[in-house]
Amino acid sequence: MKLSDMMQAVTDYSKQFEDKLTAWQGDAEAWAKDAQAQAKAWQDDAEARLQQADRQFADYLASATETAKAEWGKVDAVLTDQMAQLQSKSAEMRQSIASYEASLRAEAAEAYAAAMSKFAVTAQNEAEKAVSFAAESSGKSDT
Repeated sequence: MKLSDMMQAVTDYSKQFEDKLTAWQGDAEAWAKDAQAQAKAWQDDAEARLQQADRQFADYLASATETAKAEWGKVDAVLTDQMAQLQSKSAEMRQSIASYEASLRAEAAEAYAAAMSKFAVTAQNEAEKAVSFAAESSGKSDT
């Protein structure tokens, strides 16, 4: 083989290698562009999903807040009703205690009056005995 043929073969090979290298660089640039586009698409998708999740969470919080307010309203109504019932029962108990106390006082007054009446009858009987005794003693001393 001649030197010129060998030089031509090396030049041809070098040219083929350069063409392949240029093609590979083009493929690599295209792949890099595709990868960047794919990454951008994934980033946009992730941002969209995050925004959607944020809106859903905000909606959930709003709904939960309204539900909590409604439920608290129900609880408040029940507690208010129970408090009113408790106050009513308390008033009834106070009235019942006052009536019972008045009844006990009336019974005590009746017992006191009965005791005083018995005492008065006993005192009257004793006074009559004393008058009778005094009359007898005075009649005996005259004789």
